[in-house]
Amino acid sequence: MTPELSGEHLHRYAVAEPSCVGKRVLDLWCGTGRGSAFLARRATSVVGIDADEKTIVRARRNHYQENLQFARAAPDNLPLVGNTIDVITCFDTLERIAEPDALFEEFCRVLAPQAAQCIATKPSAMAKTQTPTICLSSRVTTSLPSCGSRRT
Repeated sequence: MTPELSGEHLHRYAVAEPSCVGKRVLDLWCGTGRGSAFLARRATSVVGIDADEKTIVRARRNHYQENLQFARAAPDNLPLVGNTIDVITCFDTLERIAEPDALFEEFCRVLAPQAAQCIATKPSAMAKTQTPTICLSSRVTTSLPSCGSRRT
């Protein structure tokens, strides 16, 4: 990873960090866990999930904290109980997902009421713009149509 990419990558976590203080966080597509560990400094708990087993093993080895867990899973089939996550960070993931609707269904399932999500995409993922996008959305349950029918 080049220093520029590393800086851009960590900047996203710095933007998301204030929303994670005292919260239960899911860091989806966490890679080697560096960002997950950064968020875990101030979050109540962080679960980093990535699809690659070797990456998860590396994350566990390099970033142990009591409030930090790593798991291998597909982003659209999360090993989490419903309504247990307050904040989702999901950086550079949408462009890797064949069925983003399934991913958003999982967001709806695991997010607690009044939850937030922070999604960042590369310009190629959303071809309408050439600028990386960072979207921090609170009350995400109102912005995802499929969540409305699941909430009471």
